[in-house]
Amino acid sequence: MLSRTRFIYRHCAQALKTNIHVMTKLLTDFEQEQGIELPMTFTALIKVFNLNDLTLHYFDEKENFKFRLTKWVRWSKDEEILIDTFIDRSELVNQWNKYLELHNSKEYLPIGYTIKPPHGTLLLNVLSSKFGEIWLHNPNDDTIRYLNKDILAFVHLCEAVKRHDIESVESKMYKRIDEDFWRIDNSK
Repeated sequence: MLSRTRFIYRHCAQALKTNIHVMTKLLTDFEQEQGIELPMTFTALIKVFNLNDLTLHYFDEKENFKFRLTKWVRWSKDEEILIDTFIDRSELVNQWNKYLELHNSKEYLPIGYTIKPPHGTLLLNVLSSKFGEIWLHNPNDDTIRYLNKDILAFVHLCEAVKRHDIESVESKMYKRIDEDFWRIDNSK
């Protein structure tokens, strides 16, 4: 009989393997359909890590609803950029296809949205000599600004900013291995 730890390890390994396989197929199909190549650093990261996990969530059983633990994600290289959300990896291809329909260019693909600047879009460059770079589209003045050389360097400089009221329940939080959100143990 497997120990609980070995069972959990095998369960996690299998889930990760399944996620990697599913994401690989989605990304490969998208590349073939659109005739573009995605940066290897981006595809390697997105296969094992959901960027939206940077914005932490908890499930309130009383409310039967998931709430955000973080107000936003700050890009620490520039105080003027506050990220509201990254596009969940399960929605990336849908969002990309919608973006490509709206814009007649395959140079950039959206990967997230900001609240500062308001309604900004984080973009992944997939064409030209700027391949793999992260850019920010500011709709207020319709400018596109360079942020970082690739997704790994960009994420390295991101930090979650917690809501001020979460500190009182932080010690009561736990996460189940098969869930993508935290729970609060009200028995403590």
